[in-house]
Amino acid sequence: MIFSESNKDTVEKLKQERLEIVVDEEQEELKIRKALSEKLYSYLNDIKENIKSIGKLDLLIAKVKLALKYNAVKPSINNENKIFFKDLINPNLQTLLASQNKKYIPITIDIDKKITIISGANMGGKSVSMKTIALNLYLFQCGFYVFAKEANLCVLDFIYIISDDMQDINKGLSTFGAEIIKLKEITKLMKLKDGFVALDEFARGTNPIEGRLLLKGICEYFKKYNSISLISTHLDDINIDDVSYYQVIGLKNVDFDGLKRQIDLKIKIGKNSNGVQILQEYMDYRLEKVNKETKVPKDAINICKLLGLDNEIVNIVDKLSK
Repeated sequence: MIFSESNKDTVEKLKQERLEIVVDEEQEELKIRKALSEKLYSYLNDIKENIKSIGKLDLLIAKVKLALKYNAVKPSINNENKIFFKDLINPNLQTLLASQNKKYIPITIDIDKKITIISGANMGGKSVSMKTIALNLYLFQCGFYVFAKEANLCVLDFIYIISDDMQDINKGLSTFGAEIIKLKEITKLMKLKDGFVALDEFARGTNPIEGRLLLKGICEYFKKYNSISLISTHLDDINIDDVSYYQVIGLKNVDFDGLKRQIDLKIKIGKNSNGVQILQEYMDYRLEKVNKETKVPKDAINICKLLGLDNEIVNIVDKLSK
């Protein structure tokens, strides 16, 4: 009616009437809401309990859907500070690889000592393995099934992982400095509680000699407490007693000459820009149990050759290594 009216005075009058009606409606709605609230207040505790129950049910349904989607399993629980995973996966990475028509390689690991060391050359997947283990341990602590075919786990008070580049420019910390700050937090926790600590390539930001000594010292210190520690490294000669050792299989069983010819051919015909993708397809990310005398694979020079680094540089490194 307002929009069809041409007289300005009439329009203003209609607007005022409409405003009064809106105010009356809001006041009436407020009275109704107040009356309903007063009546519902006596059921407040029941409403709260129902909301909690609905939330729990919603979470349980989500857990079930997640478990069914990835064929997750219910872990058995031990009181012996042991961790066992058979054919463990990282679902996000598995989905990513599937989208690229690549196969995900599960890992199996049996941690039956306070300290377990994972060795292997760079690009061997140590970091992915450690993050996958930490992820599934955290899910277990939160009451989820885990992404494995079989699992036997212990209840932990905390899970702490130091991984990747922890450099913090804002705080003026290098990678090594940031690692030490985090290590101090871990040592405080270990004195009070029993948990899981993962150190991924710890001390990578310092020289190998000091890094090796520091790593040995940390392992000896960690032995004094009940927490479980998983430590990855590409350093040789750690040689610590009463420690479990695993190694990424990596390129151990690869025919390097044949792989080199394949990479060179695909680069030549333009199917691959740098060979990394082919190299990753041949990388075996599974873990195998070894002993403390087992040397870390020296794949760095081979990877340089495979990826086409200038032969003059490779030859110089070859001579220096002999």
